[in-house]
Amino acid sequence: MTFDKKMKLIIQIFILLFTTSAFGQTQKTTTIKLATGDCRRDEAYSWRGADTVVFYKLPEDTIMFKVVPKQYRQFPIKLENIPVSEYKLTFKNNFNQLIIKQIKLTDQESNSINLCPDILLDYSQNTLAKLQDKDTVSISFHSQGCFHTSLLKLLISKEEGNYVARLYNLNWYYQTKKRKTTMQIRGDSLLKTDVLTSKNIQEFIRFENELNFANDIGCTTTHWYDIKSKFLNIKQTDGSCTWDGFYYLRKSFFGNVE
Repeated sequence: MTFDKKMKLIIQIFILLFTTSAFGQTQKTTTIKLATGDCRRDEAYSWRGADTVVFYKLPEDTIMFKVVPKQYRQFPIKLENIPVSEYKLTFKNNFNQLIIKQIKLTDQESNSINLCPDILLDYSQNTLAKLQDKDTVSISFHSQGCFHTSLLKLLISKEEGNYVARLYNLNWYYQTKKRKTTMQIRGDSLLKTDVLTSKNIQEFIRFENELNFANDIGCTTTHWYDIKSKFLNIKQTDGSCTWDGFYYLRKSFFGNVE
């Protein structure tokens, strides 16, 4: 018997014993299809997705069962014969924050649950709202991996009530002096300009809040951020292999830009 089948059998036996002892009769059940991956990518699972998911049955607030996504091989995870009821779910998101969700399973064949561990608890930081006319936010982005090096700059300026974003490619080269090699910038080239929509502004708010939680955990690709403005100045390194904040921000602003 495979590990997945053993886990499913244990959960089903536990649920059966719980419902029998709690209700003295068979209760209506359903199948949960549990997705624990990055919702930006519409993934059912990602290796750095939600950790152990604990199901509490309400209103008793007692632990019903636990699910460890990394122990499954098929996604979304199928949890069968789950009593139709209200539940509280707890898990830690990609930013190590404890998330608590309340769900209500309906009396139907299956119920889908998407945890979205890529979302923060709160997005309170909003730098763009503080900008005055002609103020600018500058984001220098450096990405380096086994087979690539790229440097980009994103400028967001407030111009007559609008936010205008300009994306530049930075021309770089290596220079060695006294046995020390450094990266040097030799000018830039404008790739694209766009006026931001309300959706783009929300994406920037998401970006700047999540950047505070960027972490270098040894990924072979590393991203360096250097943000400068009147209201936001931060240098951050992301070596998580999962966040890709600049990629999603650039895609929101300009679409797919080569």
